[in-house]
Amino acid sequence: MKNIVFKAGAAIAVALSTFACADIENLNVNPNTTTKGNADMLSTGVVMSFVNRSSFSTNAYLSKYFFWGEQLEKNQYNSISNSSFDPLLNVTNGQKMVECANESIKASYEGLYYLQKAMLFFDATMQMGDIPYSEALNIERYRYPKYDEQKDVFAGILSDLEQADKLFSEASHPISGDPFNYGGDVSLWRKASNSLRMRVLMALSKRADDTPELKIKDTFKSIVNSGVYIKEGEDLIIEFSSKGGQTNPIKQENWKSINLVAASTVLVNTLKELEDYRLFHYLSPMTAATTPADSYDSYMGIDPSIVFSEGCKQINSGEYCCVNEFLRSTDTGVPFVFIGSSETNFLMAEAAERGWISGSAKSYYDKGVAASMNYVKKYYTENKGMDITDSYIAGYLSGKAAYKGGNEGIKQIMIQKYLASFLNGNLETWYDYRRTGYPEFPINPDTNLNEDKNSIPVRYLYPTSETNYNKEQLEIALERQWGGVESVNKMMWILK
Repeated sequence: MKNIVFKAGAAIAVALSTFACADIENLNVNPNTTTKGNADMLSTGVVMSFVNRSSFSTNAYLSKYFFWGEQLEKNQYNSISNSSFDPLLNVTNGQKMVECANESIKASYEGLYYLQKAMLFFDATMQMGDIPYSEALNIERYRYPKYDEQKDVFAGILSDLEQADKLFSEASHPISGDPFNYGGDVSLWRKASNSLRMRVLMALSKRADDTPELKIKDTFKSIVNSGVYIKEGEDLIIEFSSKGGQTNPIKQENWKSINLVAASTVLVNTLKELEDYRLFHYLSPMTAATTPADSYDSYMGIDPSIVFSEGCKQINSGEYCCVNEFLRSTDTGVPFVFIGSSETNFLMAEAAERGWISGSAKSYYDKGVAASMNYVKKYYTENKGMDITDSYIAGYLSGKAAYKGGNEGIKQIMIQKYLASFLNGNLETWYDYRRTGYPEFPINPDTNLNEDKNSIPVRYLYPTSETNYNKEQLEIALERQWGGVESVNKMMWILK
């Protein structure tokens, strides 16, 4: 890890200290460009670090949204291997952003830094388990950083998110360079940080009763009572564009084989069973269809656990659905939601169902579904004439999707989160699946590439470079967690 995060992090820190906050010396200076950086210039990269562009393909297959007809996709068939600590390099950029901010604007950028740090470490620990945290960013002092226990990592993450909330509440200067739709509005960033804090707290649901020091239920309740979280119309969204680093990852020029990416039976059959109009907004009808584009019969998914050659036959016969043409053909206006009101309401619905907060789980569930429907209506231009109206939403919520409560209610919440997360988020749907078991993903022992043929992996392996550069600390962490065994099937602390 020293070479990935800490040596590289040191190099980046040195480079940024040279170029970001001070006049450039001993170099040829272009008189037509700035020679001095500032927090505003660095904030765009910090904000963009929230978007894991590789997750569009990884999560699409790991969470069983798609079947790929060009070649066998290992994530789809449950073969996952090593993760990386590379995203944590971005925390160094966040630190430098704060250093470059003067006192009058510092609270805004400090809030953003603590939010960035929390979410990048959150993804790392959610993927792997125990990770370096307390010693991870002090590369001068700790050449071989220890792996903190996951409970302690989460304590740090929650502390960082609490600090982000405090700083955003005190801030008044907008975050210039913000590429998301908030336009740097710190009051909205504060709401987003609290919605993300609810996401983190719910990830700890299995530890809510045996880890009182984390104050999981109490903190969740206090956020809800404060009212400072994302409401409908306040989703944290980036609309992709032709700018470098901000292009639509599923545009055909960027994903050459997108026309061979078929929607799965998990997605298509669920939408059809619920008579859900989002089907017509998300997907194009199959080319083999003999019925109109506004007929449910024109849509067919491919089982993501099918024998690969059989799935390819279905592709070749045209009996599959692609992502809709709008999403495949343009950069401009295609949205990506990092956290929104739909997810926030589903989190509160689950919390209410589990008894963490007062209020009606059904009411939060209904608001979550409606928020997702309204988002789709606003951003997805292709709907085959199947308009999502207020009356349709009301009928949907009183029909097959009507909330039932109890264990069935938890299942419904997870299914609706899954449907709402289509092409959004990073790995949240996989995290939810392994925590709750919903939605139910098909497992075929004959095609499952996991060493346990009857299950889906629950974690990534540690980076291979750790064996070379931080082997002693890695082995201590593996011994503490799983008796020295490194496996994708080992349960981390939050899942036990």
